[in-house]
Amino acid sequence: MAHAAWAGHSGCVEALLKAGANPNAAPRLTRSTPLHYAAHSDSAACTKTLLAGGANPRAVTRTHGWGEPGKEAPLHWAAMRGSAEVVQLLLEAAPETAEWKDGNERTPLMVAMLGGHVAAARCLVEASWQPTGELLMLLASYSPASQPLYASLVARQTLTAAQWDCVPTPCAGLGGRPARRAAALDRRGGLAGTPPDAC
Repeated sequence: MAHAAWAGHSGCVEALLKAGANPNAAPRLTRSTPLHYAAHSDSAACTKTLLAGGANPRAVTRTHGWGEPGKEAPLHWAAMRGSAEVVQLLLEAAPETAEWKDGNERTPLMVAMLGGHVAAARCLVEASWQPTGELLMLLASYSPASQPLYASLVARQTLTAAQWDCVPTPCAGLGGRPARRAAALDRRGGLAGTPPDAC
C-alpha cells in the first residue's frame, strides 16, 4: 500500500483497503506509514482515502541513521512537499500535530518555510496555537520567505503596538505598519485586524 500511496494511486489504495490491508502498516526500521507517503506524493485523494480507511495522522517516523530526523508526522511530510490541500486535510484530522517537532526540533510550519512553501505555511500559521510573539519571532527568522505570512497572522490575532513594530515595512498584504497606532488601539491595548493604513 505504501507504494500505491507514494505513486498517488488512490484507486489502488482504496482497493487494498477494501481487501483488508492495514492502513497503518509500516516497516520497523522507519515507521513510515502509507499516510506519510500519500502526504509526500501531494495526493489529496490518497490522503482522504487513507484517513477514511483508518490511517493514523499522528503516526511518527523513527530515526534510522540515514540522515533523516525521525519523529515526523505525516503533516511534516506534507509541509516539506508544500501541498496546502494535503496540509489542510491533515490539520483537520489531527490539529495538534501542527505543534509537534521532528528530530531536528522543527514544526511543520518551520519545514514549510524552509522549503519556501507559502500556501502550506499559511495553512499552518492560521492553525497555529503558538503565542503571537513566538510566531512573529519565527516569521522573522525565515525572512523573506515569511513576508506573505504576516497578513495571515494579523488576520487571526490581535497585535500589541510592540508586536506591530516586529512586522516589516512594507509587508505584502498589509501595506506599511500603522502610522496611527494610538488611534487604532482597542480596549485591550492591541491592534485588531489590519492596520488603518493597509492597502
